[in-house]
Amino acid sequence: MKISFLVLLTGFAALAQGQQQPNTAAQREAMKKLDFLVGEWSGDVWVRRDSGQSVKLTQTEEVQLKMEGLVMMIEGTARNTEREIAFQTLATISYEDANSAYHLRTYNDGRYLDTQLNVMPSGFAWSFPVGPAKISNTMRLNENGEWVETTQMVFGTSEPRPLTDMILRRQTADAQSVSLAPGRFDGKWLTTVSCEAARDAMGYSFRFVAEVKGGNFYGQHGAEGEPSSLRIQGKISAAGAGKLYATGHTGSKEFVPGRDTPRGTEYSYDIEAHFGDDTGTGARIEGRPCSLRFEKQ
Repeated sequence: MKISFLVLLTGFAALAQGQQQPNTAAQREAMKKLDFLVGEWSGDVWVRRDSGQSVKLTQTEEVQLKMEGLVMMIEGTARNTEREIAFQTLATISYEDANSAYHLRTYNDGRYLDTQLNVMPSGFAWSFPVGPAKISNTMRLNENGEWVETTQMVFGTSEPRPLTDMILRRQTADAQSVSLAPGRFDGKWLTTVSCEAARDAMGYSFRFVAEVKGGNFYGQHGAEGEPSSLRIQGKISAAGAGKLYATGHTGSKEFVPGRDTPRGTEYSYDIEAHFGDDTGTGARIEGRPCSLRFEKQ
């Protein structure tokens, strides 16, 4: 087996800096949360000038996983109506298991930016300071499986100033691969709901088996309407974006923030989720922090 001199140098440099041995299996597992980006995308981007006018460009994004899933590479190109290149960007995303953090590095016109990436179900967000201002970027898949991305600038407490708005669709081959399997999420899914401790309430976790039919998700934990029960239902798009809604009834008071809520009180919340062929993740949108994990059976 051949080992390149560069690989040896990289390893020695990591040891010299006191870096611990990386858990590449954990890194690859974390990167799977971004699988929904892989492919070729195209659409429109609107860039706002200082005058307030918007310029419409044609945008393409090519997303690939490199190093057997350890690094994601995103190459973006925007062209004007004459098909001339207006700007290009190259970005890499990786996961650092030691700090449980995603890192984004982008390159553009001889400059680069390093920042932390916040990965959410079917999307991501990142930001960085520019003098007294802050640039923030948010991306998500909408219910049609389109890539929707917005960049804004904020000065202090003033209203955010939009910089770019982008809507992309998978190119034909990728779109067909999704649409050819409209029932690819159908089946039984082992669902794990985990809620962190909040205020004076204890954390908890439980599992139940849910089922997807025709892209419709339905799962019931406990007896419906009884204390300590939870029902989750909603729709999963062909691209894997899940818009779910949970309705439950509280159980023992030590697990409820405030501890003054009567047992059996009804509550509800929205869930944003993303499903792959075998696994999925989700997050509670409002209220105490809760995460969901889906495993196809």
